[in-house]
Amino acid sequence: MNVCVICQTAFTPKRHTTGKYCGRKCAWEARGGTEFNAMAARVSAAKRGDAQRGRGEGRTYRKLNGRHEHRVVAEQMLGRSLLRGEVVHHRDHNKLNNSPENLEVITQGKHMRRHGLGIPGVTPWWKPWTHRWTKESGDGIHV
Repeated sequence: MNVCVICQTAFTPKRHTTGKYCGRKCAWEARGGTEFNAMAARVSAAKRGDAQRGRGEGRTYRKLNGRHEHRVVAEQMLGRSLLRGEVVHHRDHNKLNNSPENLEVITQGKHMRRHGLGIPGVTPWWKPWTHRWTKESGDGIHV
């Protein structure tokens, strides 16, 4: 027989271990319980917030109220929502420079040609993707 470290209840440990806790609830309390969960939630929320505000690792576009900031600025410039097939191009190729003078709304095809994708003999200055999404793959699995 063992005595639980948290609730002082006598119990027989399951399996061949020297158990310290009578059950999952006491083990959870020993690891910090609700305080630990609250701290973990604060840390993860701070990381998410930093990434959305552009203070993460610099691999993403800045966000404004959960949307890409450059798209919001472009919509304000146009006075309407972006249409399907329209993309916002950064003229100076700096994705953090979202000033209206630096943004241009163009079609997806024009954007691809501007970056040299699909033109024989043109090497794009940026590294194009190495996989493509297919309809058959569905659930976010790429080929």
